[in-house]
Amino acid sequence: MNFPFLAVVLLLNLWIWRILSINLFLGLILISITICLSVLFVKPNKKLTGILAILGVLLLILQWTTTKSASLTDLSNDQIRVRDMRLREYPPIYFLPIAHWFEGRRESIAFFRLLNNFSEAVDPNLYFFANHPRERVGVKEFEKFPYVFLPAFLIGVLVLAERKKKVFLLSLLLPLAVLTLKGSDNPLGPFTLFPAFSVAIATGTKFFYDALRKKRVIILAVLILILAVFIQTLAYDRF
Repeated sequence: MNFPFLAVVLLLNLWIWRILSINLFLGLILISITICLSVLFVKPNKKLTGILAILGVLLLILQWTTTKSASLTDLSNDQIRVRDMRLREYPPIYFLPIAHWFEGRRESIAFFRLLNNFSEAVDPNLYFFANHPRERVGVKEFEKFPYVFLPAFLIGVLVLAERKKKVFLLSLLLPLAVLTLKGSDNPLGPFTLFPAFSVAIATGTKFFYDALRKKRVIILAVLILILAVFIQTLAYDRF
């Protein structure tokens, strides 16, 4: 059972507290989806799956409608200047048509922007290090999960993937599709990924606990470390 570990993850992350303080409705939806995911992993239930599907669609809509829109093909004056500078670096005549296709066509611009959106959405720095050192211009970065949870998250993803949990994979892939198309410039971050991340961290934490069950001193030291990092993260977020 992952529920005690899930409770620790929900309590010791600033992301959900920030969301609850700004949008209580959204925060409750996220907590509900996270709990539903955990329950389904223990005991599949068609009724619960239906509830999860409805809440999941609502969450994707909220992410789409509250995220700042950015064109996939339009360029600002500064971006046009940079593009033209790059085009002038290519050898003339033979290579220029290739350069224009690679740098200037709307299709290639859209492709690289989608690729950039995807890379932002899957960057661990965004979730565990307040996006340092890749802070975005014009976007207020904030702490989400304490960085000490990163190993547990990675182990949790591997464990859930090995168990072929289709619901978990959907809870990752569908939000990633939305974030790739829309971007993640949202005052509350890419919150559609919160349930999957929380469940993965809880699963990874339980994995470590089971491996160290008989070593109580180590477990106590890890708990103290997690609490200390949470306090440190809280201080970073405030100041």
